[in-house]
Amino acid sequence: MLLELKLPPPVLVVIAGALMYGAAEWLPMLAYTLPGAHGAARAIAVVAVLIIGVAVLGFLHAGTTIDPRHPKKANTLVTSGLYRFSRNPMYLADLLLLVAWALKLGNWAAWLPVPLFVWWMNRFQIRVEEAALAARFKDDYAAYCRKVRRWL
Repeated sequence: MLLELKLPPPVLVVIAGALMYGAAEWLPMLAYTLPGAHGAARAIAVVAVLIIGVAVLGFLHAGTTIDPRHPKKANTLVTSGLYRFSRNPMYLADLLLLVAWALKLGNWAAWLPVPLFVWWMNRFQIRVEEAALAARFKDDYAAYCRKVRRWL
């Protein structure tokens, strides 16, 4: 497929974040005030960055690729650490960053790209990664998928 594995997830986060900002600016009448939203946004962003760091360290410790555009280069199936709870903790953290940004923006329109990000990731990134991992790690990956959910 033309769009599969073409845009690295961090680039997609930036694109979604820009769309969120644009939507909030374009539709200021959809602004809202939620007490504590900015503090919650900061806390969620910190957690997201920590998750990304720990998840990347898990891949580096296992000696496998962290480049999501080339899942066939994975030489180890990482199932420990955060990967016991989510098959995609880095993508979950990306989603949390977008949630934090939406809270910070305080505009209902800013939330619109969030489900689009999830859809894109499932369709053009995760599905292809899962196929490559299933082909490479066969029964081990199938067993892992039965135990651990895609996102959380």
